[in-house]
This record gives sequence, structure tokens and C-alpha cells, in this order.
Amino acid sequence: MMIYLKKSKMFLLLSILLTLYGCEKKDLTELPPATQEGKNTFGCLINGKLFVPFTKTNTTVLAARTSAFLDSNGVERGGMIIWADRYTDSAGIEIAQGVTIQMDIPPYEGIVYSFDSDNPQAKARVSWSYSKNNLPFPAHKGCSYDWVNSRCKGTIVFTKLGNRIMAATFEFTLQLKDSKPNCPPEVVVSQGRFDVIYN
Repeated sequence: MMIYLKKSKMFLLLSILLTLYGCEKKDLTELPPATQEGKNTFGCLINGKLFVPFTKTNTTVLAARTSAFLDSNGVERGGMIIWADRYTDSAGIEIAQGVTIQMDIPPYEGIVYSFDSDNPQAKARVSWSYSKNNLPFPAHKGCSYDWVNSRCKGTIVFTKLGNRIMAATFEFTLQLKDSKPNCPPEVVVSQGRFDVIYN
């Protein structure tokens, strides 16, 4: 359920979440529970490997925004975006891994939205710039999968939207349209979930 604020003839909701993880944060070794309590969590498996946002430095690793409004013709506009990143500390191995989910329509609670390339209601991106075999991703550099260079299929359903909480579960597969050196032909994202507070 979306919340609308009246301003002149337009209803507007703009929500921004910026969550900072400092050096006191501990890295997770398992997926966070699929809650709907605003715990500011995000997690999934990428090709069977755990992905959770993390950094040992004072860097933003989880952020979300959602908006909905009626334009001058009474047509509903808006959307949502959430992105999660994973880094090491500045003295460690250079690594940048990220997952982004985006919608160009306002989301509603309880509705299943499709990532399918033929008729996408939601879009997804998975990328990493560098990692080594002892880290959650294989040793690939500069691999990126998104709704432009890949075929996508999957779904996302919002389990909570309201009281400043946005929670969802998701899964999707991205298959590269054209092969890239040292990049797997596809990434499979499974058991995805997030539970965030927006202001």
C-alpha cells in the first residue's frame, strides 16, 4: 500500500534511505531472515554464493528510494530503486560487488512483479569489478549483467509497503546476450530478500 501526500493538485511521495555501515559492523555468514520490520537488511545467493552488503570503512552500502504521484492528467507515475554494495576495507583486496533492483512504476504490496525481458515490470543489475577465489565471487574483473546487455527472467513481490517499511522477496536470472571474456554466461540470483526503512 502506497502513502500519498497532497501538494496542490499532485500527490507526491518521495522516500530516501541511506544506511551507513561503519567499522563496528560485522560481516554476515548467512542470509538475513526475510522480515518485514524495517531491519535494514539485504541478502541473496548469486550462483549459490552468499551476497550481503558490507564494508569495513564508513561507506554507504545499502540505499533505497521509492516515489509515487499523479501527474497533471491524473496518470500515476513513480517507481522504486534499491542498491546494495559489498566492499573490503581500504587496506584489503580491492573489490566492488553490487546488486540493483529498479522499477519504473510504483510498487504495491502483495503483487508479483516480473523481471522477464519480454514484458519487464522490474529491472535488475548484478556487477563486480574484482574479486579472488576466497571471496564470494569467482575471479572475474569487470563483469556486469543488466536489463540492457542480458536476458532476464524472475519475479519480485513486496511483502510490506507502509509505515516507512519496504520489504520484498525476489529471484531472477540474467543471461548475457553476447559473451564476455572471463565472465560466466549467466548469473542466478536466488532466495533474495530485503527489509528497509525509508524516511
